[in-house]
Amino acid sequence: LLGNSFWDDYIRTGRDVWLCFAEYYFRQEKHWELSAQMLELSLIEFDRSHVYEFDANSLLAGLVKKSREYKDVIDKAIKQQSPGYEFHNKSSPVDFQTEDLHTAIGHANISFNGEVCKRKNNTATLSLRVTVKDRYDFDFWALKWVQNPILGTGNNCAWLDQVVGIIMPYHWQSVFDEERKWPW
Repeated sequence: LLGNSFWDDYIRTGRDVWLCFAEYYFRQEKHWELSAQMLELSLIEFDRSHVYEFDANSLLAGLVKKSREYKDVIDKAIKQQSPGYEFHNKSSPVDFQTEDLHTAIGHANISFNGEVCKRKNNTATLSLRVTVKDRYDFDFWALKWVQNPILGTGNNCAWLDQVVGIIMPYHWQSVFDEERKWPW
């Protein structure tokens, strides 16, 4: 049988290949910085029992806040709410479709707490504490169901490298505040 040295070299080489992929394909060709960052995190050693925190000023938080999918989730929740309404642990799954968010995150969960505060002069403010979270990992895709076979093949290569330990899944989250003036 092969010794640990071979296996260690195999893992290290596999991670180097994915680091090159993150740099040259995600960053330089596609300009998908978030996809590159999240893939790179899956290749380095850190305590996977803890949730990796992206702060409120991170690229991830910024892209999420600008996304149509995020706005749709929040707009749907507050659409018919009037001043004085409180949100408690409201939660919704979201499927990001924009290129970088779709590749970096795909599916996630958005939860929020907050309230619609009545102000003087018939105005109101929506104040929310938002949490976006998920697990960075790869699932096997049956290629006959995938619209882009090249993307599907790349995903399945990453899934296989995840199975052998080259790519290491991790839980992540980003917490940020949102405030809007009424009427929204």
